[in-house]
Amino acid sequence: MKTDSLLAIVVVLAVSNLGTSFAAAYLAKDTTTNDSFELVDKHTREQLSTQTSTEDIELERTVIDEDTGSRRLATELEYKTSSLTIPRRLCSKLKKNCNRGRQVTLKRTWGNGDVSRHTMCPFRRGKISRSLKSILENELGQKVILKPEENGHCEISGDAVLMRQGEVCQVNQDCADGLTCMKVPAFIESCQWSCAKKRWVERLKVQCQWDCDFPSCEVAENEE
Repeated sequence: MKTDSLLAIVVVLAVSNLGTSFAAAYLAKDTTTNDSFELVDKHTREQLSTQTSTEDIELERTVIDEDTGSRRLATELEYKTSSLTIPRRLCSKLKKNCNRGRQVTLKRTWGNGDVSRHTMCPFRRGKISRSLKSILENELGQKVILKPEENGHCEISGDAVLMRQGEVCQVNQDCADGLTCMKVPAFIESCQWSCAKKRWVERLKVQCQWDCDFPSCEVAENEE
């Protein structure tokens, strides 16, 4: 009985290895690598996807210089006239990955250490334009607008990248409709009190309390 079981296992493993060999041979026949050692189709030279991990692209609040087209981080005084952008290099990468149906997430890192992630691709409606504004709808039904800027940088907007109630923000434009970016004293005090109770060294307590002091998207009192 044991011999039959072992024989069956050997047969299954042999068939599995044979299938893998055929697949490898078929793949080798139609693919090659480019100068960057990426797997590409021999005929079309298109890069082939070999993984399904999510691509995180950092989204930052910036201003674009009208004369030079250069991109730099906005200062606090410039927040109201700034926009959310990604640099030219990442913009090209984003377009390429979205067109190939890959997972692309826009990430924002806040001053208090929080990280927000917003789904962009794959999208279920819309089309990536090479040089014009692209209006897409992600898998969650949220709108993402991709607009080319000077020197190839891209501005990102739409409800997909807006923050919801209670989430960290920098300026009102970060918040969803009906919400205002503001500090809530009661929340900050409660957060800082929790930091003070932790058995940390003093510098860590101070850092924790400092991280509590941030604005969030809230319903303004006169709008309730």
